[in-house]
Amino acid sequence: MKYRVCVNDVFGPRDQSWKYTKGEYSTYGEALAVCSEIVDSSLRHECAPGMLASALYFRCEETS
Repeated sequence: MKYRVCVNDVFGPRDQSWKYTKGEYSTYGEALAVCSEIVDSSLRHECAPGMLASALYFRCEETS
């Protein structure tokens, strides 16, 4: 069984170009690691030094 990672980037324009397949992986663990990196990268990009987790949460909520 293959595990497909699909991305729906809510920070981009609201068109279909921001929905894409990141890849297919042989194991659940590989797919989960890719998903975790996507989320972690997005959070690092949005987070400012000294920012509270609640501020980051509401920052991300504003764009969805």
